[in-house]
Amino acid sequence: MKPKRKYARRPRARTAELVDRDGLSLREKAFATAYLSNGFNAKQAYRSVHAEATDSTCATEGFGYLNKPHVKAHISRCVTKVFEERAMSGAEALGRLAQDAKSDVRELFDERGQVLLPHQWPETIANSVERFELTKDGMRVTLVSKLQARRTILELTGKLKSPMAEELSVLARALRGDLGLPEPGQ
Repeated sequence: MKPKRKYARRPRARTAELVDRDGLSLREKAFATAYLSNGFNAKQAYRSVHAEATDSTCATEGFGYLNKPHVKAHISRCVTKVFEERAMSGAEALGRLAQDAKSDVRELFDERGQVLLPHQWPETIANSVERFELTKDGMRVTLVSKLQARRTILELTGKLKSPMAEELSVLARALRGDLGLPEPGQ
């Protein structure tokens, strides 16, 4: 019979076994970070963690990492956080539409009548630019339609009935077979 050891030998911690508070090993965390930063390419993310792996191994193992519940949950939390930071409230969306409706093309010019460079555009007009292109004669700028922005604001605030809503109402009534009957609420 062997004598018992006075102190138990501690197992050696390997890098792949170290786990953070999210339940990810260092390699899983590095994989998830690479996956998020490279445009969601699992094969390339696996290669960044395991440089010696073959292409087929990277593809297979990258897919395997993505299917680990704790890695999938971590990636989901990171993506959700990014989109929550970029979310737009209804009030902000309506405010931006109002800004489009009030946009004034004169804000794109300096005091000499020259078109400002995009980084010089005031915030009051910058978001109302739909597109711009550099041409041999200068710059061509297209603003969001002020008329469309005003119409959308009126529709959203209930001050103008959308023609599309009326067309859909007629279509719905036709499908029900009650075109001869008056509209509800009339």
